Amino acid sequence: MSNFFLDNQFRLYWKGGGLYHIKHNDLLANVNGNIFQAFKKDNLIVVNYFSNEDGLEMLCEFEVCEDFKLKKIKEEKKFLKEIENNVVIELSYDSSFNTILNVVKFDGEKIIESIVDPFGFKLFQTIFVSWDKLKLVLYELKKGIKLFEFLFSKLVTDVNDEETNVEVVSVIGVYKKVLWILVTHRKIIGLDVENGALLHELDLSKELGLAPNSNEDFSFSVKDIHIDNEKGIIKSLSYRYYWELNLDTLKIQIKKDFGENSKESWRINRSKYYSGDRNLYFIGTNKGEVVNRAVGVFDTEKFEVIWFKAPLEERKLLFFTDVPQVNNEVLGVMDSENNLRVYERN
Repeated sequence: MSNFFLDNQFRLYWKGGGLYHIKHNDLLANVNGNIFQAFKKDNLIVVNYFSNEDGLEMLCEFEVCEDFKLKKIKEEKKFLKEIENNVVIELSYDSSFNTILNVVKFDGEKIIESIVDPFGFKLFQTIFVSWDKLKLVLYELKKGIKLFEFLFSKLVTDVNDEETNVEVVSVIGVYKKVLWILVTHRKIIGLDVENGALLHELDLSKELGLAPNSNEDFSFSVKDIHIDNEKGIIKSLSYRYYWELNLDTLKIQIKKDFGENSKESWRINRSKYYSGDRNLYFIGTNKGEVVNRAVGVFDTEKFEVIWFKAPLEERKLLFFTDVPQVNNEVLGVMDSENNLRVYERN
């Protein structure tokens, strides 16, 4: 059973991890970065959805109870997404609950690749990427082939005069045949999508001009980086900075510095970007606290916070736990007591 509730405008919200809203008797949703399409018929909701993040698809059916709790009555046991040219990505589980990721081409040779317990995977049109602790693998799904494996041992970094392995933090996106990846030690790398050659390796602390071993350098952390393919830039709210990387010139600029005094300026922890939207939606603090008491909206053209709420400032043990989710009408964000806090969008 998942806990749902309706507000007075007949919008439906799911406290367990997302926000839904009903329009013209259809159920539309945006949950954890996933785009959902659904329809409601009598007391049955059929949800057919896919994820922007990984490109996988699943069919679920829910029965709507009188108290607006939804009881799941049917669910496919695997995620499936057909790309094109008879290539399919399939996610299932074995008897030990290990995740099995298969890249399949139905042309006589069935499985192109099978991966057990991948750390992560993403789909960018017909380019599919998966990774674990040791390597990243890229597939060209239109051709149904694996193009390359990139071993992270090529990126060994010296930290305090000791060699340290590098791992993927997030796969950012593809721009002009370059796959951009955020890795540990605050670095961004760019790989040729055709052969896996390491084309670019950028040290963010150095490129942003942070003095080595300074307080700013020590405190600077990067968790969420977003790619804007229309403008050809990578952008991020990280710590006290909003910065952009021009992917054509490879020049990084700090567009906004919130200031040195953390008790009087913003410190951003997590942020969310939606393609085509000029805003970034974030959680953080502007009162010198170490946990995320506030949620806000940052305009990447005005370079300023245009809206925020800080309802948790007086609650020492309460904080926001994940990036905000938005649709055309509302913004929702989860707190540490599993409450979904919903705000009207102007």
